[in-house]
Amino acid sequence: MISSKTGIQDYLGIRIDYDREKLLDTFSSETLKDRYFWEEETYAQEAYARAAVFSSTHGSRNSPDYELAQRLYDYASKNWFMFSTPILSNGGTTRGLPISCFLNYVPDSRTGLSEHYDENIWLASSGGGLGGYWGEVRSNGIVTSNGSQSTGTIPFMHVVDSQMLAFNQGVTRRGSYAAYLDISHPEIEEFIAMRKTTGGDLNRKCLNLHNGITITNEFLKAVKENNDWRLIDPKTKQAVKTLSARELWFQLLHTRAETGEPYIINIDNCNNALNEYQKNLGLYVNQSNLCSEITLPTSEERTAVCCLSSVNLEYFDEWKESELFVSDLIVMLDNILQHFIDSVVKEELFSDIPLIPQNLEEFMSYVKEDKKGYAKAAYSAYRERAVGLGAMGFHAYLQRNNIPFEGMYASSFNNKAFKYIKEEASRTSKKLGDLRGEAPDMRSSGLRNSHLLAIAPNASSSIICGGTSPSIEPSRANIFTHKTLTGSYKVKNKYLKKLLKKKSIDTEETWKQIAADDGSVQGIKELSQEEKEIFKTAPEINQIWCVEHAYQRQEYICQSQSVNLFFNPPPATEDQEIHDEFLEYVNNVHWVGANKLKSLYYLRSNSARNTENVNVKIPRINLEEEACLSCEG
Repeated sequence: MISSKTGIQDYLGIRIDYDREKLLDTFSSETLKDRYFWEEETYAQEAYARAAVFSSTHGSRNSPDYELAQRLYDYASKNWFMFSTPILSNGGTTRGLPISCFLNYVPDSRTGLSEHYDENIWLASSGGGLGGYWGEVRSNGIVTSNGSQSTGTIPFMHVVDSQMLAFNQGVTRRGSYAAYLDISHPEIEEFIAMRKTTGGDLNRKCLNLHNGITITNEFLKAVKENNDWRLIDPKTKQAVKTLSARELWFQLLHTRAETGEPYIINIDNCNNALNEYQKNLGLYVNQSNLCSEITLPTSEERTAVCCLSSVNLEYFDEWKESELFVSDLIVMLDNILQHFIDSVVKEELFSDIPLIPQNLEEFMSYVKEDKKGYAKAAYSAYRERAVGLGAMGFHAYLQRNNIPFEGMYASSFNNKAFKYIKEEASRTSKKLGDLRGEAPDMRSSGLRNSHLLAIAPNASSSIICGGTSPSIEPSRANIFTHKTLTGSYKVKNKYLKKLLKKKSIDTEETWKQIAADDGSVQGIKELSQEEKEIFKTAPEINQIWCVEHAYQRQEYICQSQSVNLFFNPPPATEDQEIHDEFLEYVNNVHWVGANKLKSLYYLRSNSARNTENVNVKIPRINLEEEACLSCEG
């Protein structure tokens, strides 16, 4: 961005450096301008400062900590981390909430369904991404309390589908919802296919929702042993249908190959990893969120809440030397959570001698009359104070340091980085527990927060942070097109560009060849085999490595990770044997992931559309990826 303001100036009580606008490329600047500026803001530094001052304040009842605000601004302006979309867009403004995502629970009753729809209106209209659990709702044909037969979960989900359309507007994308259903629910086959445009009753389709399947280790055992699998109605607890577990597994994979979804959540792995304090309270993880990285307990009383932000691993070697960096980010997230709670409850909840509400009914007496739609979410946030510090720039760090994604050196860095982040985060939560008090769910633990780490997709945040690689995934291409509201931009891998320049082949002809090869450098004869390994694209990387890296770091991730899997199908002209080998590969990767990990996000297929030639300016259209901007940590 070319700035008319230069140097260091006072702004909102801190010092900002307008020269740091130079750290943004044109695409980063246009993205910020499209989605994040507030009122008179014209520079990224001003937006960062607003978010930093807001985030330095412990809720709405305290004054800003300007020393913390200064550090947060410096971190963001140097691309060391990025505020999540809700914080950067809404923090310090009168629009929306600073919360990224909500997970709510659908009871099996007319009252419960009505309350779910009402809550969706409140949460979606505030910009939060939603993940709803439908596993307790009785299946199609089961008798209801008035003697009629239930129509099942799908028609009620269809109502949510329409709700989300009503809220799919505004500065940041809103009205995004992922429905979750158990693999043992009688409607699971219809649910798997509910996003397909063909086949079945259109009124039982939910084309505007995302969907996720919660699987169990018992189901995986049945698949492995090729046993039958019983579909059990959650109301009657009776088996409604029996089918082959293996056939159901392949239905799931086939649909993921066609549509990219459903997400896969191993609910046993999630609950086995839940901290003992919440287990002892009888809490249970039922589902994940819109981007499959949040795994918090939900119930009729609790709508889980998580606020997110992400470090940029590309600059790990720099920010690791800053003693307060990770600690400041945990303090920031705890502050933001308090902002949300303060916006919902009366001041009496935080009196000198507070009485800790033990259930939602007790908590409701503290909820502001005009905020009752947020009550379950505020109660959950108050009880567990879960936050989600994530990461981006994993592949960028590897490429910056000439490390292939596939190999022991990448694994070594993976372990080193996330071990460090978790240790610093835990130390800070312990300190905050002493200073501010433990989360009620975590009594006697000494911890302020029940959860600390969760890795979101970060598609937009990575763009803002100098075009670093998204999340913990490999880059999809070395040259690709990104579209924003103001135009379409051709983005080149900066570390590859540096290498090509060193070899005197940083030419338009070279980049055209890379673009023609779907962003791959494997056809560039001037590169060594080692260099080609470093700059492999996501579909060229053996996806087992994506799963293994995720499994390795899962030890340090209290919640989960948005793990995308990338596959490049063979051409239709190839022999059947080649296609069979590819299908076996897809199955094997999913099998390892479903067994080892808590969650799998999208199945991505390679497409030439990412590397098409474009002009700098084209008609105004949205970002190409239908990702949840709320979960951009």
